[in-house]
Amino acid sequence: MLRRARPEPFTLAFTAAWIIGLFSASTAPLQDLWRPLVIGLVLAGVFTLVVAAIPGRGRWPSIAFAGVWLALLGAWPLALAVALISAWRIGVDLLRRRQGRPAVREPGDRQVARILTALGSAAVVIALGSLVTSGAVQTGGTAGTSTLPEVAERPSVYAVLLDGYPSVDILADRFGFDAGPFVAALEERGFDVADESRSNYNRTLLTMSSMLHMDYVEAVDGLADPRDGFAAQNRQLTAAINTAPVPALFDEAGYRTIAISSAYGEATVTSVDRVIHSGAMNLFEEQLLRYTTGGKWLFERWPSLVGDQHRQGILGVLAALRGVPADEAPPVFTTAHVFSPHAPFVFNADGTPRPLLDCYPEFCGITTPELHRLGIDAEAYRAGLVGQIEYLNDQLLATVDAIVAEDPGAVIVLYSDHGARYEEGPSDEHFQTFLAARTPGHEGLLDGQVSLVNLYPTLFNAYFGADFALRDYRAAWAPDDAPLEPAPIESGDLR
Repeated sequence: MLRRARPEPFTLAFTAAWIIGLFSASTAPLQDLWRPLVIGLVLAGVFTLVVAAIPGRGRWPSIAFAGVWLALLGAWPLALAVALISAWRIGVDLLRRRQGRPAVREPGDRQVARILTALGSAAVVIALGSLVTSGAVQTGGTAGTSTLPEVAERPSVYAVLLDGYPSVDILADRFGFDAGPFVAALEERGFDVADESRSNYNRTLLTMSSMLHMDYVEAVDGLADPRDGFAAQNRQLTAAINTAPVPALFDEAGYRTIAISSAYGEATVTSVDRVIHSGAMNLFEEQLLRYTTGGKWLFERWPSLVGDQHRQGILGVLAALRGVPADEAPPVFTTAHVFSPHAPFVFNADGTPRPLLDCYPEFCGITTPELHRLGIDAEAYRAGLVGQIEYLNDQLLATVDAIVAEDPGAVIVLYSDHGARYEEGPSDEHFQTFLAARTPGHEGLLDGQVSLVNLYPTLFNAYFGADFALRDYRAAWAPDDAPLEPAPIESGDLR
């Protein structure tokens, strides 16, 4: 009994190989792999232990369980391999019995288990190979050799990315929402709201790479030669984010550097002293649920799961932001990614849960912004966006108050990486962004026209007396399937 009641290695091997293989084909960063991999292996191990304890059936129950388990994971090729190998050996035994021939010396369950173990080992080797070549395993890089001049006053800096937050003008003109009260509340707290803030790109990773390198992406090492495929190019951008000079400059200036991660782990700056995770479901985990048989079953039984997790992630990032000045001695440089007001819209204006749209999980995921892909009309989109923004605005004011209460001299920048992107591009709405900045001692520093590529050079020049060049404004629009192949945009090209 003790010998039999153990996890079958082929079940664990196939589970690991399948999850790693799916991860390699995704855009997720390496830190997003470990939790689903561990959960998958623990579940496989526990269930196979229970099944293996069934007396009198040898290893056949474990083999049968492996096939069912792999089917639940959506690993149909592997499940079919288990079924075919089992059927082959059972067929051999039946045929020999019918012909009156002696049974094969090696019992059927042992032979099938041995073959599956060999196949599982090969599958793990192949999966690990795909992981290495996928670009998810980063091998370091250089952040440059620039340094900031020494200064007596080094204020803490909080850069808060509000994903997909439209500009004040777009909110008024296209969504009928008056952001005036929110702007006034920010101004009362010492913020300047930019007259016109513009992103240089229509995608989060492009915007972040450009900002953190203080230059356009074609000038960034490692990005001038795009790899083939959407996932590979996204991982090039993630690697660029984590070899960018901005966090290194703060570090060399004596700052404690911190990143607060959203569900979109691709945008997490990991080249910092401390990474804070909200603990909520990440994008890769959401994709696993959407595309596996067991995950679809779970969605049907628990339809609020993804929405609940997304709400938890947004609130978790904001809670972490509020806690940084109390937990860390200044000066700190903190970059945070708030995955809101980007769709899906999961909050009503009063903070109550808003159910996910009917397109989840079959036809859209938590990164889907376009109205036509969400399957709703403009009025429904407007209602969802406005409700989410109203609640988010209240949370942002509370977060700002908490930071300033602990660190009155903090520089705080609230900015969006692109517009709502609710319509197909290229569109001017994609590049009009929200930006509000609290810059003590340098009031009005960012209240005019702001190009996001110049955000950090402007701060460094003002607070450290640095002499970073400011770039002339340029914009480029990247299609969904080729983020590293953006086409330059002229004003006449935009709707």
